[in-house]
Amino acid sequence: MIKTRLRPNPVRQHAAPRNPHLAPTPPALGRVAFAASVQARDQTGKRVRVQALCWPTVPAAWPALTQAWEAISASRNASGVEPATNTAASWLRQCAPQLASPFMNASASAEESSIAAILGRTPLQAAVAIAEEPETQTGTGTANGRLHALGLCLSAHGEFLRLPGRQACDALVMARAQSDAEATEVDAMLRARARQSERDWTHNLRWQFWDETPEPLPLELARLIAGCVLQQRIHEGNVNPVFSAVLPKLMRSPFPVSAGRFKRR
Repeated sequence: MIKTRLRPNPVRQHAAPRNPHLAPTPPALGRVAFAASVQARDQTGKRVRVQALCWPTVPAAWPALTQAWEAISASRNASGVEPATNTAASWLRQCAPQLASPFMNASASAEESSIAAILGRTPLQAAVAIAEEPETQTGTGTANGRLHALGLCLSAHGEFLRLPGRQACDALVMARAQSDAEATEVDAMLRARARQSERDWTHNLRWQFWDETPEPLPLELARLIAGCVLQQRIHEGNVNPVFSAVLPKLMRSPFPVSAGRFKRR
């Protein structure tokens, strides 16, 4: 298990300090945002991508997440829980293998409820955006949808900053890019956004792709948030405990509110 800390990535770490001759100050852990995305095809063959961005609402949020996870892991180890014998990976383990690891011998409902409890107690805010791509979508269209979804999440953090007493995140850690082309596209978008306005919170943002394993727990949490929204989008009508825990933390719901849309499994 990796401790929650931001480490430099000399290959894909980027910064835009006002004075290029001064080394940027290392970001405070309480001001680091994490972004990740997941994708799958729905029943019609349409590719659905969900982008998530999460950030702490108190400085101790990410250390508290690590402490809660360690306490639960230690408790289950002390109680003699046997290592999992079922190797079939649930969607939770695919999104967040470390967060889900203490519950690998639990039933699916117990696994979801346990992780939902951790997520619910973590003081964070999040934004998600859904990009739906037809089966015939071109590479350019896919890239545009991906960048647009990330841009919407960044704008949501800007809306969050309008509340009194809020501080902008000064660093962004993103899940490993699937290709060099994707990394270049995201890099170009962030640089262009930072140049557009000094008032935008991304103006002095530093960012990096996390290319190591294991990932920081908050990065897994970002993917978990995206994953539960994807599950809800593909399996419409069912609400699992993880989605229920995420929903109050979202800047806005990713789905239109309508009577009878959601039901408990």
